[in-house]
Amino acid sequence: MALLAQRKDRLYQFIVSRFSEYDYERVQSEKTDDFEEFAAEPYETFMAYQRQNVDALNADTLTVLEYLLQLLPNIDILDKEVMVSGSADGLIFLNGKMIFTSPR
Repeated sequence: MALLAQRKDRLYQFIVSRFSEYDYERVQSEKTDDFEEFAAEPYETFMAYQRQNVDALNADTLTVLEYLLQLLPNIDILDKEVMVSGSADGLIFLNGKMIFTSPR
């Protein structure tokens, strides 16, 4: 079990390294529906939510995500509203979904 905990910690640290407090504040200022439940919450609360999601992963799902992270340099995200794509560089968990993030 210690190995599984280490793998989960690496994933959590990856999320933290790619989604900063500044990113969180920008999302809050956009007032999107996806982040509504965190509208008045500090960054630390959101990161604790990320930790809970990572800790809830089973070994198989974690393995898939680890492989997916290796593929991130080859994944682009298309914003259909403005039809502009950008590279994926991270991920977060929100409302039962995994959401790819792109650099600003």
